[in-house]
Amino acid sequence: MKAEVEKESLRQEAQRISVLNIENYQAKNEIESAFYQQSKQLDRLRNSNNDQVNDWANTPLPIDAARLLKQAANCARRDNHSDRICVTANGNVQRVSAAP
Repeated sequence: MKAEVEKESLRQEAQRISVLNIENYQAKNEIESAFYQQSKQLDRLRNSNNDQVNDWANTPLPIDAARLLKQAANCARRDNHSDRICVTANGNVQRVSAAP
């Protein structure tokens, strides 16, 4: 009897892991697809015939903008809800004091 209970528990765990693997595979494909599309758009901007657009697209990001983009990407991940800078699931925002 105990072996049957453990066998059922292992079967359920394998099923949960299988579902998680499928979800992770799908999320990875969505991320790769979005990255590919955004890379194509960026390439079009960088190779624009419009000099202003071309200059803007080829100018390195200031470190502050790069940091903000990195933080936004981190907050977008589902497993980062505990990050104190990110908006929590219930909509409360915890503010970080600005450096003097």
